[in-house]
Amino acid sequence: GGSPWTPGSGGGEAPGSSNASGAVSYNELVEAFKVMDLSHSGCITAEELKELLKRFGHPISDDEAQAMVEVADSNRDGMLDLGDIWSLLTETPSDLPCGFGLQGGWQGRQEG
Repeated sequence: GGSPWTPGSGGGEAPGSSNASGAVSYNELVEAFKVMDLSHSGCITAEELKELLKRFGHPISDDEAQAMVEVADSNRDGMLDLGDIWSLLTETPSDLPCGFGLQGGWQGRQEG
């Protein structure tokens, strides 16, 4: 059986199709998730979440990554599936340590 996360099997999104606000599109998130899900389990760890956000230009600390997992982990297995991450990024729960959220184009951490 093939993995659901086979690289290159994603849809044919047009280059530059993300919206102009700087927010990450669902398709971009899916592609990044596939790359980070090294075990092809459909879930990523706090460490993998940290790497995923870093790819989008938003580095976070280990503590922040762990806190985000604790907030968004819907089934309490210590890992996030794609739905957990999308909810985390679009809903911006108030108890997160930093203001991540797609609605405002990743408001919160500003480098510099």
